[in-house]
Amino acid sequence: MQIVSVTGIFGIAFLIAWFASVVNWAWQHDFAWHAIRGGVLLCAGVFSLVMLAGATRLALGASEVKSIRTAAISGPEGMFHPGDEARILHGGVRDEEVAQFRKAFGRLQDWFLENTRREASAGARIVVWPEVNLLVFKEDEPMFLERAQRLTAEERVYLLIGLGTVCPGVPRSLENKAVLLNPSGEIEFSYLKSRLVPGAEARVTVAGNGRLPISHTQYGRIAVAICYDMDFPQLMRQVGQAEADVLLTPANDWEVIKDLHFRMAIFRAIENGTSMVRATKSGLSGAVDAFGHTLALTDHFLPGARIMIAQVPLTHVSTIYTRVGDLFAWSCIASFMIMIAVILRVVR
Repeated sequence: MQIVSVTGIFGIAFLIAWFASVVNWAWQHDFAWHAIRGGVLLCAGVFSLVMLAGATRLALGASEVKSIRTAAISGPEGMFHPGDEARILHGGVRDEEVAQFRKAFGRLQDWFLENTRREASAGARIVVWPEVNLLVFKEDEPMFLERAQRLTAEERVYLLIGLGTVCPGVPRSLENKAVLLNPSGEIEFSYLKSRLVPGAEARVTVAGNGRLPISHTQYGRIAVAICYDMDFPQLMRQVGQAEADVLLTPANDWEVIKDLHFRMAIFRAIENGTSMVRATKSGLSGAVDAFGHTLALTDHFLPGARIMIAQVPLTHVSTIYTRVGDLFAWSCIASFMIMIAVILRVVR
């Protein structure tokens, strides 16, 4: 996994494809050692070098660094009737339903605030809520944020709210945002999700500007990205370039993809040399360090699994990928085009 700190995720794809090609090529030569020796030894040598370099990086990684207690809180089930939550997020709220849903939103808000206060009292200094797990109507947002700000000021805690702001009656009726509150009760930033999932979300959601927020705090640099943002390595390089110490990620998955999507997010942490705390609705909430070690993991689908606690290192690890970006991938493309040109010339 450590190769992604140099090549990005493309390095792993390259090794997989190369291994498959060498096996196929050796098969075509009936595994005759005199014919395949050079290619097999080259592939094995590079793979061994990757493994050795990865092991060395892990061994030399900082082991005793400042850490902080964090908590990821995933909302309860049963706050809405089946299908209502999806209808709310996709712009299906009718005028006559606003009062009914406002009460349900209030119960959900109370639940999150109460659990956040409990975790802060237990020692958590950073608390993260999942993507659009907390819902509020646009006109009620200032009042709710005032409540949350009072809580963070009283408990001296950083709170990242995965907030779904609902605006009935407009074409793009959802603001999928992350709001960071500091221990002084102030809003550090409010960030709109930049990469929207094609389909229903892209049709009804207001998109962000593509600039990931970085906040300089007493605990180091805190960066934020929302769920699908993490699928785009080029976007996430902003985190490494800003030398963020911890990446907070509100997310919202579903059961079929929960393992895949969490593990994919780990590679973004390694690429950019940052710890990550991922709070997920309908998926896996987890925390990892800058080398990809899983520090804590909670499955939303297990009974009662709503709180994840982790002691997260606060340190940035410099990576080559942060500086050179997708140079390896572009070099592969350039090499492929050169090979085609050479083959065509030989054929002629």
